[in-house]
Amino acid sequence: NTLSLRDALRSMANNEALMLQQRIESQLEVPVYTISEPPFWKVRLGNFKTREEANQYKNIFLNLFPDMVGSTYVVPDKVVIIQ
Repeated sequence: NTLSLRDALRSMANNEALMLQQRIESQLEVPVYTISEPPFWKVRLGNFKTREEANQYKNIFLNLFPDMVGSTYVVPDKVVIIQ
């Protein structure tokens, strides 16, 4: 298994999560995942092989979405990397 990382965004209600997912997908070419962890929904993005790669993308993301500063985190996650 490869340790991969995604940017975990703030917990929110389902409709907020779906609206954020659509907003991200319209501006970035990166996989976006909406995850249910009752009573909240989380939005995660990217399939990164290293924490460094995830942090670099986090900076790009926060330049486009400055309202997400303080609620965006890099977290470990299992993902499939197709080579």
